[in-house]
Amino acid sequence: MTKNSYSVWSLSDDFQINNTNPNPSSVWSYGNKKEILGPFTLYTQLLADPKNSGVYAWYETGVNWDTPGNWLGVYYNSKTTSVNLTYPSQIITFPPHGVAMQSGNDSRFSVARYTTPIDGIYNITATFTRIDIDSNTTNASTGVYIIYKNYQLFVNNIYGMRGATLFNTSINLKANEVIDFIVGVGPDKIDKYDMTN
Repeated sequence: MTKNSYSVWSLSDDFQINNTNPNPSSVWSYGNKKEILGPFTLYTQLLADPKNSGVYAWYETGVNWDTPGNWLGVYYNSKTTSVNLTYPSQIITFPPHGVAMQSGNDSRFSVARYTTPIDGIYNITATFTRIDIDSNTTNASTGVYIIYKNYQLFVNNIYGMRGATLFNTSINLKANEVIDFIVGVGPDKIDKYDMTN
């Protein structure tokens, strides 16, 4: 995300892993929605992977890395190398300093929200890539969305292992407007294997 080609904000570069940093942090907020055009709820806790992988996750209250079947959150690989997370029936490869989102087992959408700091013309560039490499993901699908003022700037489905899609546009925005980058279930209606970078 750039403004007037001299200020750059990046979801991965701007991610903070210091527990004293609140959510929202800088221009980014992490949370979830029950519907893509519905209300936004902030995640409340930033937790490190107990397996010491270097991956951190924003979760809602009462959820942690060991909560069965619930991966709803925003994840960040703090390392300069790729990291494999191995949990029952899933292997997820996070790229260096990559941020990923996962929908919930109740079909809630995971959201990274950008709030504009100043008025201007913003260039929005996004790449969504499925990063769950489990062999069962070959026919799985993930829905990805970019929302502005309840308007869908971008909607797409990505399929299979390493499926990806790109988006790029310029838009005139006022200070304190929001752009939501959203990951959710795809046409298969299954939340498993939807981890998307």
